[in-house]
Amino acid sequence: MTPAAVLNIHAEVTEARGLDNLGWGSSCTARVEHFPQRPRLPCRVEVRCDGEILYGHRATNGFLSTCSVDTNSTPPRFSGEDDEQSLQGGGDGAIRLDSQSGTFRVSDNDHGHLDSFELEARIRSIELE
Repeated sequence: MTPAAVLNIHAEVTEARGLDNLGWGSSCTARVEHFPQRPRLPCRVEVRCDGEILYGHRATNGFLSTCSVDTNSTPPRFSGEDDEQSLQGGGDGAIRLDSQSGTFRVSDNDHGHLDSFELEARIRSIELE
């Protein structure tokens, strides 16, 4: 299925715990694919920070049940969240992104593929791909 829109949200890390190779100033990008024709899981997000995937690390992961995409505004706007943590055996952690408030948070417990971590970043830009 082809997404109706793809956004790239660029951010800079302001706080990180549990991630040895990431810290203040590290670069992150959230790639958001919007599928409005799928109302139950309308967005898929993959978050990479300095090349490492923190969220959406498999093709079957990264889907948000709550998201809003506005490609008509300049710059485009996005908000979405999933506050569940990974279950035993893997899965995605929690995520909260909001381009208007500048919120960029990703975290997980010790059941995720990276063990327990928390990351906060400041959104620098958002662009339509």
